Amino acid sequence: MKETQFIEQNKDKWLEFEQAINNADKDPDKLHDVFIQVTDDLSYARTFYATRSVRVYLNGVAQMIFGDIYKQKKSPLSKIKYFFVEELPQVVYESRWSFFWAIVFFTLSFAIGYFSSVKDPEFAKLIMGDEYVRMTAENIKSGDPMKVYKESGRFDMTFGIMENNMRVTLMYFIFGIFAGIGSVAMMMYNGIMVGCFLQFFAQNNLLQEANLTIWMHGTLEISAIVIGTAAGITMGRSLLFPGTYSRLQAFQMSARRGIKIMAGVMVMLFFAALIEGNLTRHTEFGDGFRAAFIAINLGAILFYFGWLPFYKAKKGFKKPFKEAKLPPDSNYTLVFNKIKNSGDIFNDTFTFFKTNAVLNFKMAGALSMAFCVLVFGLSPEAPEEIFKLDAGFLEQVKVLVQFFATDKVWFMPILSSIFMAILALGVYRLLLKTENTITKTRQQDTMAFLKMVLITSIFGLVAQMGVAWFSLLFFVVLPFLCLWLYLCYRDGLNIFAGIQHTQWLMGSGWGLSYATHFIMLTMSYLLFSALSSGFLYLYLTFIGWNMSFVEQAKFDNIVVMITTFVNVFVFYINLLFFFTANGFLYYSLLEVNSAQSLLDKIKEVGMGKKIQGLARE
Repeated sequence: MKETQFIEQNKDKWLEFEQAINNADKDPDKLHDVFIQVTDDLSYARTFYATRSVRVYLNGVAQMIFGDIYKQKKSPLSKIKYFFVEELPQVVYESRWSFFWAIVFFTLSFAIGYFSSVKDPEFAKLIMGDEYVRMTAENIKSGDPMKVYKESGRFDMTFGIMENNMRVTLMYFIFGIFAGIGSVAMMMYNGIMVGCFLQFFAQNNLLQEANLTIWMHGTLEISAIVIGTAAGITMGRSLLFPGTYSRLQAFQMSARRGIKIMAGVMVMLFFAALIEGNLTRHTEFGDGFRAAFIAINLGAILFYFGWLPFYKAKKGFKKPFKEAKLPPDSNYTLVFNKIKNSGDIFNDTFTFFKTNAVLNFKMAGALSMAFCVLVFGLSPEAPEEIFKLDAGFLEQVKVLVQFFATDKVWFMPILSSIFMAILALGVYRLLLKTENTITKTRQQDTMAFLKMVLITSIFGLVAQMGVAWFSLLFFVVLPFLCLWLYLCYRDGLNIFAGIQHTQWLMGSGWGLSYATHFIMLTMSYLLFSALSSGFLYLYLTFIGWNMSFVEQAKFDNIVVMITTFVNVFVFYINLLFFFTANGFLYYSLLEVNSAQSLLDKIKEVGMGKKIQGLARE
């Protein structure tokens, strides 16, 4: 091919490359693809036009792109800014009908609560409870109707409210798995309660005071509940309307959208708790100040979740909606040496787990059965004395901590550490087999397993310190521990070198690490909620009512053993997901820190036997 023909054939493409480079908002993924195409053209030019200007031009373009990709390690703050300024408004716009129906159902439920209380004053007791109505009535008589917001200390009230509201709102989202109906039902009960609450104060001629008080924090809090419900509807509607995708793929995409919306909800609940714990209690503030404060909060909500998504949609979003690119077929190739976002890592995790589902379920089932046999078989205590599995809904940590430390079974920490290490080893062996670049000997596996047992023993040690410390470990430290485990296995590092290397990896990728962790935590709550001990216990108790031929004490022990097996099994499945996700996270963080795949591509420039599909001459 003549040089002029080569230039004519590719000049339009090169012009697009230059525009991509000069674009102020560079997409790293697009730059990566451009770099591959430019290096292909550069290889061809080096072979056939080694002394011509086109080679110099393409070499300069390749260097510019590589420089942009390699040095463009976005700071965590810039990633957070991009998420809240660009990505979340786009997700809200794509889910706008879910928001519409959430608002409609909340408004309807509020009206039901308010006007039902007008017609029947006793309706408030039915919804809010006799005790709460009595306490509020006493506060009104005492001359301080909003006393309930002043009874606790600022710190305890703030963080108590924050934990409760985040847990409850997350439950609204999770119940969206029931085609969105569960989310709507729970929110409507809350809306009816708000309507009853305000009407109760209206009956006592305190409606203005109630509005100026509760909406100080309620503007954010109630909005967060409605938005959390919209996230649940977004997740659940895919099961009814999967479109051209399979229901599993549609659910996978919509769950990712819902989780992103929930990230924004958690920020709102954080500020709502700060306001409720520190400002709402000051009822002595002037009415004008409180009204203005409420108006500012309402304006911020309407601006961010109402006007901004539509404005950006009209103007044009910077990037296309990524979920729309998911292919409708099931062919999905795992790529290790590529920088990925948390959604891509979730896709890889889900695909990898599905591919190895039989082996994963067998491993989790066998270990769960062994756990129950060893614990119930070797402990002199009755099963119902060993575990207390009747914790409230979404309080799984109180259940899980017993699987690592209990005064009824002395070997519990050792047993759980060994079983966790077995699960990690099983997942990581599958990952290495799929990666197909490293082969481990039996001796190396054995040494890695011993190191894993030492690391997983941390869970047992922390569990003995109490539920609060175990929660901190599970919600905050777990990403570090999982990466630490994988480094000790894959790279053969010792315990201390593994700590240093894990710190190095997460140093420039903690945002990605915890975004991935948040997604996996949400999915874990989803799985646990579907098979929570409370529902299972209720179901087994119902069966027991019809089995009068079995002694009650024996049946209670059977119930504990079955619920223990189910809870341990679900927990082990969740651990397999966590280990898999952090395994894929390792490759992305490694690429972020070393850009090894790009360096390898540069070394290969001009070395390939084929260029753009044409054999070298």
